[in-house]
Amino acid sequence: MKLLWLLSGLFMMMVASEKIDEAGFVREGKYESAGVYYEYGAYQSVKDGRTSAYVSVYDTSDKCVIDTLVYDSGYDDRFVFLAEMEEGIIIVLSETNYGDIFDLNRDYLVLRAHVYQDHALTLVWEAAGAYNVFANHGCRLYIGNTDQGTWFDATFTVVSEPYVMRVYDESFVYQYSGHARVNGEEVEHIELIVPGHYDIEIWSPGYQHVFQITIEAHPTGVEMLGEYFDPLEIHCTGDLALNGHNYLSGSPILIPGYHRFEVKGPGEYLKMWFFTIHPYLHGIEEGEDLAGIIEIKSNAQMVTLDQKVYHGGFIVAAGSHEIVMYGVGGYERHVSFRILPDVYGVSQDAIYQDRVEIWFNCVATLDGEMIEDHALIEQEGIHELHLYLDGDIYRTYRFEIIKNDTINNPEWLKYLPYGFFLLVALGLVFALKKK
Repeated sequence: MKLLWLLSGLFMMMVASEKIDEAGFVREGKYESAGVYYEYGAYQSVKDGRTSAYVSVYDTSDKCVIDTLVYDSGYDDRFVFLAEMEEGIIIVLSETNYGDIFDLNRDYLVLRAHVYQDHALTLVWEAAGAYNVFANHGCRLYIGNTDQGTWFDATFTVVSEPYVMRVYDESFVYQYSGHARVNGEEVEHIELIVPGHYDIEIWSPGYQHVFQITIEAHPTGVEMLGEYFDPLEIHCTGDLALNGHNYLSGSPILIPGYHRFEVKGPGEYLKMWFFTIHPYLHGIEEGEDLAGIIEIKSNAQMVTLDQKVYHGGFIVAAGSHEIVMYGVGGYERHVSFRILPDVYGVSQDAIYQDRVEIWFNCVATLDGEMIEDHALIEQEGIHELHLYLDGDIYRTYRFEIIKNDTINNPEWLKYLPYGFFLLVALGLVFALKKK
C-alpha cells in the first residue's frame, strides 16, 4: 500500500491544496464526533485515472483542516467504511481488486484496514473475502457478511460484541456509525440525559443491533422518606411533578406537609420520592410549662388551639393546651404545653391598707368563692386565694386587709379617757393621805 501524506501543518496544507487542484475528490460521506469532523470518499488521479480512498479531518470549531490522507495499494482503492474507536483513533476500511495476479485472469477482492492515529494512517490488516457487512458502535468494529462476522477493538484484536449495561445513572452517551433510532425515532446522536426507558436500534446495510437501557433519575436536594424543617429545592431532569402538579426543577418548596415528588420519562418511566417538610413553631415546645403571656408563630397551612382555629395573638389562660399544625397530604403535628397559673397584685402573707386589686389567668377562689380573672377586695380581714391548674390547687396566697381607721385610731385609744380619769382619781387619793 502506498501512503500519501498530503497535509500536516500549514506547509503541508499548501502542498495538499496543489494536489487537490490536480485531481478530483468525490465526497461519499461524513462523520462527526467530539469536535472532529471526518469527510471521506474517492480520489481520482489525473495522471493514470486510478482511484484512491481519502479521509479529511476537520476541527468543527473553526472548520480548519487537520489532516487530509489519501491512500491506495497500487490498484484502484475504494472507500468502504469509517469506524470511530477509542478517542483519537479511527479505523478506515477500503477495498481493491487485484487482477491478473500469477496470470490467473480473475479478480480478488481485498479488504484493508487502516488505523488513523496521531496524524498518521497505518495499514494494520488485510484479507481477501466477500465482506459486505460493516458496523461500528461502542467503539468496536464489526466486519462480516450476511452469515457471520468478527468484532475488533482499536488495536484490531478480535473481541466480543460491545456490552451495554441495562441501567445508567443520569445519562447515556453511545458511539455509533450508520443509523440509529431511539424509541422509534431516528436520531443523529445518542446522547440521552432524561430519565426513562429506551429502546435503541443501530443499523447499517446488512446489520442491525437492538438493545434496551434505563436511565435512572437521581434528584439532588431530597431523599426518600427524608424529613426536613426548612424549605428545600429539588434539582432533576425529566418530566417533574410535586403532589400531582407540574414542578420546575430548582423551585423552592415552602409548604409544610407530606409530599410526593415524581419523575416521569420515556417508555412509561416513573419513579417517586416521599418526604416530609415539618412546619416551624416558635413560642412553645412539646411538654413545656410556661409562665406569663405567650404568642405562637408557625408556617403551617392551618393551626388550631384547643380545637379552635388559631389566627395568632396572645395566649394567657392557664391550663393544659394543645396546638395542632396542619399541612398538605393529611399532615398533622400535635404539640402539648401548659401555661402555669399566675397572679398580679398580691403576694404571700402581705398586709394591704383598705383594699387590694388582683388579676389572674386561671380558675380561682377567694375565701371559698369562685371569682373571675379580676377582683377588687375591700373587705377587712385575712383572706385566702387559691389558684387552680387543671382542676387542682396549684398555689395558695394568704393576705390581710386593714382599714385606715385601724391604723390612725388604734384599739387602745378608746380606753384613753378612762385611763385619764383613773390617774386623776389616784392622784386625789395620794393627796388626801398626805394630809
